[in-house]
Amino acid sequence: MIGTEKIISHIESEAENKSAAILAAAKIKCEEIAASYAEKAEAAYREKTAQSTRECESAEESAERLARMEAKKDVLAIKQEMVGKVFEKAKEKLSNLPEGEYVQLLAKLMAGSAEGTEEVVFNSGDRALASKVVEAANSALSSAGKEAGLHVSNETGSFAGGFVLKRAGVAVNCTVETLIDMLKQDMSPKVAAVLFKSGVE
Repeated sequence: MIGTEKIISHIESEAENKSAAILAAAKIKCEEIAASYAEKAEAAYREKTAQSTRECESAEESAERLARMEAKKDVLAIKQEMVGKVFEKAKEKLSNLPEGEYVQLLAKLMAGSAEGTEEVVFNSGDRALASKVVEAANSALSSAGKEAGLHVSNETGSFAGGFVLKRAGVAVNCTVETLIDMLKQDMSPKVAAVLFKSGVE
């Protein structure tokens, strides 16, 4: 990831600069002491060098940890984006099924969701199919021994596909968007598993 590489490069550069500054300061200090305290100067130099090495290693470890965290965040964001695109594509395909399949799907969904007397709101693109869907749903309700008084509403919805059932001030949302959102909650992990079989932890 370009962003991650920049972060790592920036942190490593700061670590190198800090290490160089510490080493330079250590050398100057040693030279000042060396004139009269050679042994002490040597010991101080070794300690400062060890300290700078430890600080440098610590900075490098921090950079690596940060880089790993950023990489995980980037991978997760990409996964979420791709899973989202799968469901968007599913919504698009569901809304553009062949007429016969689409009518059958909506009628089955409607018969399973309705009490039998609701008015049914369709979007503008599906109004040409509305009577076919409602007729098929009423037929299914009748065959099941239920009330079959569904009727097409004069209202037009602004959703991608599907329908809304309205009865006594209560609305049952069976739009494509709602169906896909419900599936997304349950199926996102499964979709991600299929897309990323060799997933990155």
